Amino acid sequence: MYFQIYVGDRIVFVMGDAKRPGSIRIKKSIDNEVFGDMVILTQNSADCARIFGVVRNDFPRTSSSVFCRAYGNRAASGREEVS
Repeated sequence: MYFQIYVGDRIVFVMGDAKRPGSIRIKKSIDNEVFGDMVILTQNSADCARIFGVVRNDFPRTSSSVFCRAYGNRAASGREEVS
């Protein structure tokens, strides 16, 4: 079986009329059977550990590390882009 591996540079979510969710969790899989966390965005940095059990990490050091950070200080609004 042949697998193609892609490395993402940026993921952008456009929320449209809806406010952004409390958190966004993106998972990845190499074999399409076992999935692991790749990116987690939360309302505040403490949620990385409190909800997801992951240490806040603004820049993943390896391809297997999880990127977890807060959205920022601004309030959620409609027509917003999150990346």
